[in-house]
Amino acid sequence: MAGWFIRTGRTGSCADDDLVELRLKKGMNQLLLKVQNWQGTWGFACRPLSQAGLGQKLVDHATRGELDEVQELISHGVGVSARDRRGLTAWQAAKMNGRKDVADFWSAKAPSPGCRAIRVT
Repeated sequence: MAGWFIRTGRTGSCADDDLVELRLKKGMNQLLLKVQNWQGTWGFACRPLSQAGLGQKLVDHATRGELDEVQELISHGVGVSARDRRGLTAWQAAKMNGRKDVADFWSAKAPSPGCRAIRVT
């Protein structure tokens, strides 16, 4: 049985706060949750994310400078040319928000021509 420790130090739940890769088989699957709720509220949401949803997560993490999360999404196959609902790529969002480490990582990935720079004034 595989297990993941997903969250600590926060209460409540927002959809898509945490991503966990699950390999589901065809038909019925069971999901076992262990909740340690010493105080406060808790919640749970489970749903598959579309490619557009994963692209949005990638750009959101790049915007906040969360390099580990960006690398994790890339390692799980999220396209480097993914765009958010505004049309920005992760590289563009990182550059616009002064997230040098994420932008440098992105530059080293040599993204496709679809990830061109835009001038922001």
